[in-house]
Amino acid sequence: MMSEELFGQMRQSVIDGDAAAAAALAEQALANGIPPVDAIDRGFVPGLTLVGEQFGAGDLFLPDMMLAARAMQKAVAVLEPEMKRQATERQLEELQSELARLSRLTAMGEMASTLAHEINQPLSAIANYLQGCSRLTEGIEIGPCNSVGTGPVAPGSWPGRPKSRILTGFDGSLRS
Repeated sequence: MMSEELFGQMRQSVIDGDAAAAAALAEQALANGIPPVDAIDRGFVPGLTLVGEQFGAGDLFLPDMMLAARAMQKAVAVLEPEMKRQATERQLEELQSELARLSRLTAMGEMASTLAHEINQPLSAIANYLQGCSRLTEGIEIGPCNSVGTGPVAPGSWPGRPKSRILTGFDGSLRS
């Protein structure tokens, strides 16, 4: 049965106030894979709306309105467990998505921590080396130096190396 035809029958079951037919049509909608919210919005609510309009116009009376409401109530009672199941599934999907996001954030945090550690090691070694060089050169006066590329370089000297700088070699001898 086409869903539009089924929606029309749902609407008519509410208009007729047939609670048993409304419940059976709700079960049929679920069996056909129609989402419960669609069954309510497109099938049962239009029937209840029409009954309400006719009641307002004075064409129907309170007992007719009560029968329509009872039919709607029975249909919703059949559809409600499926709506709750779908809501639970939606909530589970949202929680799984959030868990995946938090897992990615944790992995990025671990990578950032590892990267910071790997960068910190050579920087600490450089700082310690410079501090050691500073202690070794305490008391040694270093003269002015030429900056790289500002003038001719003497043969055999390194570019930009200060001419009067005295360094201590590994064996403790002084070199210039």
